[in-house]
Amino acid sequence: CIFFDRRVEHWVAPLATDAAYLHANISGSLYYQHVILSPVTSHTNRRPWYYHHTKAVSLLRDRINSKNATLQLSNNTITIILILASQAFISGDLKTATRHLQGIHTINSLRGSFRIFKGNEKLAAEILR
Repeated sequence: CIFFDRRVEHWVAPLATDAAYLHANISGSLYYQHVILSPVTSHTNRRPWYYHHTKAVSLLRDRINSKNATLQLSNNTITIILILASQAFISGDLKTATRHLQGIHTINSLRGSFRIFKGNEKLAAEILR
């Protein structure tokens, strides 16, 4: 059992300051609630999920295309990509999930591998999972 200190700092606080992170987390929650748990998936159930998913992808694309390397390689960016990879994997889209994981690998390599996650071991554990 691993106890993660400062859990709220790394996982909840960015919801108030990072729009892409917020939309990705809402998308992940709605996907689980309305697509996975719903016995009958209707177009109406998917509409809120699709909005937040599309918004998260758009904001992530803007972030990756920006000239701000700190933002491009941030923990929040990795978390957003992890959420998108999870949704792709759960839906059976293994090609997209693999591409997302390759992106995380690239970011991790540019940052200097896993030793950079000191202080945020939960994110490192999520990546390895």
